[in-house]
Amino acid sequence: QLQAGCAASNAKATGSPEASESALNARDEYWKSKLKDAMESAQERWQADLQGQLLKQKFENDKQISELKEQLEAVRAANKDLDTQLAQCEVACAKAEAESEAGKKIIEQFSKLMSDKASQVCQYCNRSGTLKPLGSH
Repeated sequence: QLQAGCAASNAKATGSPEASESALNARDEYWKSKLKDAMESAQERWQADLQGQLLKQKFENDKQISELKEQLEAVRAANKDLDTQLAQCEVACAKAEAESEAGKKIIEQFSKLMSDKASQVCQYCNRSGTLKPLGSH
């Protein structure tokens, strides 16, 4: 191809039109080939660079997805623990309410019993005269 450039110079010197045209065509083909090679090389470098960037981005995305999956699993585990604690609290609350109701019934029964006892007069108190008879006020 370098010879094509030299042939073009020689053809001009000899003056033959066919030789000049042939030499110019050879020169043009040489530069077209050089430009084509340079463009292909640039395109290959560009594609390789782009593939490298895409692989880097894919790696970063995969890493981020992995981290997000780990966070999701941690949140799910925490949520499960909270659900367990909630169930335990609901059981404890129901037990406390049942105990409270039982205590209220016991207090109600005790109050009724004390009310009944207060209306009765003790035989000792009645005999000792510390209590006035019910009929006399």
